[in-house]
Amino acid sequence: MSLPVDLAAVVQCRVPTATRQDLVLSKPLMRVLERIAVSWRERTLGRERVWGREHRLENHGARDGGISGLFSGPRGTGKTLAAEVLAHETRLDLYRVDLSHLVGHDIGETEKNLCRLFEAAESAGALLYFDEADALFGKRGEAKDVPDRCANAEVDLLLQRIEAFAGIVILATSRREDIDPAFLRRLTFAMDFALPDMAERVEIWRRIFPPDTPVEGLDPERLARLQLCGADIRDIARSSAALAASEGQPVRMAHLLRAAVRQCAKLDQPIDLAAIAR
Repeated sequence: MSLPVDLAAVVQCRVPTATRQDLVLSKPLMRVLERIAVSWRERTLGRERVWGREHRLENHGARDGGISGLFSGPRGTGKTLAAEVLAHETRLDLYRVDLSHLVGHDIGETEKNLCRLFEAAESAGALLYFDEADALFGKRGEAKDVPDRCANAEVDLLLQRIEAFAGIVILATSRREDIDPAFLRRLTFAMDFALPDMAERVEIWRRIFPPDTPVEGLDPERLARLQLCGADIRDIARSSAALAASEGQPVRMAHLLRAAVRQCAKLDQPIDLAAIAR
């Protein structure tokens, strides 16, 4: 899974370990992920797959062997974790692209970086994951000057590289409306991630601690009254585990509530501790 030296700052390489047990999504979204994994496995075996409309999978723009898609939704709703689960199920390494380092300042630098990136991913057999993709895959505009023409050329090149890519490439964004429509028309699938509802938050809390973490008296249903995304729940769990460990105790509700207060203060989000106490 080694990368060229000039791409080391651009891509986070990871051998995926997350499974569906680590991911809590609505049943329709979980079915989409399953269909993508099945389709990829069947494509790699040289068999055709019919993509079902009931799962919002389209055959438009599909290529032999290649699959592309969009994960859209607010921060912390499981987009990156879903990409890791998909990489694990398809037995591909995960290349998470840091767009802030990929985009170059000199004319033509971004295009060179993109070409090297796609070549490295294809050679390694990796799933390409572009986080906050709207920063690079934005809408093309009227070319009024040199920067506009360069930006449009980058978008055109991305379209070509995605269509030629033999692996899986996923664009993730919290601003779907900013993605160039030309990309959306060429994608194989699209998934809209939403903030977890009450039942999903309960399930996230039930699964948040590894089996070997010492816990005592935790109440997932009370904790789920906090309207938080999965990423915030994870951060609270980590902070509470650190608090409990510093005191030599198992993780208890008191630790979680202290960590929740800190997390919500950081997010400038009101917290109703009375609702959890009831």
